[in-house]
Amino acid sequence: MQAPADRRRRSSRRRDHRDKASPSEFAQRLSAYHTLITRELLDILPAGGPKYLYDLVSSYPRRNGKGLRGALALAACRALGGSHRYAMNAAVLAELLHNAFLIYDDVQDGSLARRGAATIPHEHGIGIAVNVANAANLIALRRILEQR
Repeated sequence: MQAPADRRRRSSRRRDHRDKASPSEFAQRLSAYHTLITRELLDILPAGGPKYLYDLVSSYPRRNGKGLRGALALAACRALGGSHRYAMNAAVLAELLHNAFLIYDDVQDGSLARRGAATIPHEHGIGIAVNVANAANLIALRRILEQR
């Protein structure tokens, strides 16, 4: 006859194993999070404004990227028992900042293509690219203030 503690320990191991996602399930979950984050990011961008500004902020997020930083923020929140809504501001912030840094990187490197299309600096010039990256950073900062 097994001791109750042994039964609980073995039962706990089985439950932990069932709760773990397979690599493909995890990849699908990250992809679904990326879709949610992109939708939220696009929804918060200001409408109108100067030509070649807010419409270009959405350029890189609309392209086929992994969205890994934001998706990992949502996955970590869920892993700790929270709803993805708690981490959505942080996830959008991470994606906005990352995309702004990609634009700066494209300026510095003189890159011609990013995610299968022309880079913003190559297509619109360095001045516009820097303004777009700055706008993305300012929108991200606004998300931080909204999180308070």
